[in-house]
Amino acid sequence: MATSKNKDSISQKLRKAVIYSVNPFDYEQKDKFAVLMRFRSMPDDFSDEQISDMISRVYPEDYVRNYNWKKGDYKKGRPPPQKVAERMDMLRLAIGEPQKYGTIKESEYIPSSQKNKKEKEKFYRYGDESQTKQLFDMVREHIPVMEKETALAKQGGNDTKVFNISPHGDDIKEGDARFQSSMKHVGLERYQVSLGEDDFGKYMGIYDPWDIDYGEEGSYINNIAKKLIPGFEFYDRVYYKESQKDEENKNIYNPELQKSARLYSEVGPAPDINEWAKSVELRREPQELPPLKEIKTKKKPEDSIMDFMKRLF
Repeated sequence: MATSKNKDSISQKLRKAVIYSVNPFDYEQKDKFAVLMRFRSMPDDFSDEQISDMISRVYPEDYVRNYNWKKGDYKKGRPPPQKVAERMDMLRLAIGEPQKYGTIKESEYIPSSQKNKKEKEKFYRYGDESQTKQLFDMVREHIPVMEKETALAKQGGNDTKVFNISPHGDDIKEGDARFQSSMKHVGLERYQVSLGEDDFGKYMGIYDPWDIDYGEEGSYINNIAKKLIPGFEFYDRVYYKESQKDEENKNIYNPELQKSARLYSEVGPAPDINEWAKSVELRREPQELPPLKEIKTKKKPEDSIMDFMKRLF
């Protein structure tokens, strides 16, 4: 009789076989025969064929031609381009395996509606801030409408209002999504956003229960994927501010507050959060100050030291 440990081992082998068999950017899995043949061989890692296919789907032709991924490159340790590495890490994370390239980070935040989640349950985000910014930029023009509807929802006794986002026009027409994004983004296809505000300012929360959704609902490949791949939860926040320059769309990404809020969440609260946020916002790294002996001053030595300490902190 098989032990539970052996069952878990077999189950994990099947999970690996799924993610290392599918075409990671082909949701319809057009070459289903090739996918099934790879699955039967029970692969335990990505192949050069998969990586080459991902590069050709995500990047322009001239980039693919110049990048020229060859057979044997993966085993030699050649790193794939950023967005391909992200997808590979996401798939590994979805089955509980360690990432290879570390492109996905544990999020500093949790959705306000899910603060009662169990301690072991985690949320993740992009390590590349430009990816998070792109998610925000694709829908920032709708922020005025979102803010009005969020305010109405709160007046009605709700904590917030959630908006479904999709790059597909059909989802908008059928009412499955409220606002349309763009297929230019690689990583999250359909996701949800909500608006909030804290001591740092206004932010957009971005959430997605990331999983594998390949092929039509009920199809053989899709059913296998849903049963075997647990997935993970994506959540991040983008802090935004009003710009005086952009007349058409005043709500823009705020990199200073974005950095401050992340750092605050990592190290914990300061005695005065508002003063702390302002001080972090004004700092730039690396911070280069001249040595104390080079500071020209007629002040007393102890006064010079105090000035230096103030500048440093």
